[in-house]
Amino acid sequence: MTNFKIPLFEQFDSSINFDVLMKQVPLDLADYILTMKNVPQDPEWHKEGSVYNHIKIVVNKAAKYNDIDLTIAALLHDTAKDRTTYIDDEGKVRSPGHAERSLEVVDMYETWIKNVGGNFGIIRNIVKYHMIFKIPGQIGRKLKSFIESSDFYDKLIKFTECDKMT
Repeated sequence: MTNFKIPLFEQFDSSINFDVLMKQVPLDLADYILTMKNVPQDPEWHKEGSVYNHIKIVVNKAAKYNDIDLTIAALLHDTAKDRTTYIDDEGKVRSPGHAERSLEVVDMYETWIKNVGGNFGIIRNIVKYHMIFKIPGQIGRKLKSFIESSDFYDKLIKFTECDKMT
């Protein structure tokens, strides 16, 4: 577990954006997210380029909801792309399993998430399931029923809109 001084949000409001949030996160997390500038994405889906640029856009969209859970989920949702990204034989950038692997980063910062007022369970589930509505056939009847009746469903729907780039 990383030791860090926790800067608590005085008030979560519309003044929060990516740049403000990056000054509030633990230094090692900020440094890690900065490394995402070197992680490519498939230009078919991500004209914004790097994972870093994508995270910045999604955080800024999510922050407009004035919801700390959405905003922190936006910051952490693609943090495993540095470990899952490769270029396939056709030249396409792929990041299979990045949602599940991003939970490792979410779990690492559980204490920070709770200390800044985030709902760890909701944030974790948004990150875990953020791809579920994007890939046809990805969601079965039981999983769909579980998600639709969950305490994170409404936020997941909002998050899915924030995460759209096309």
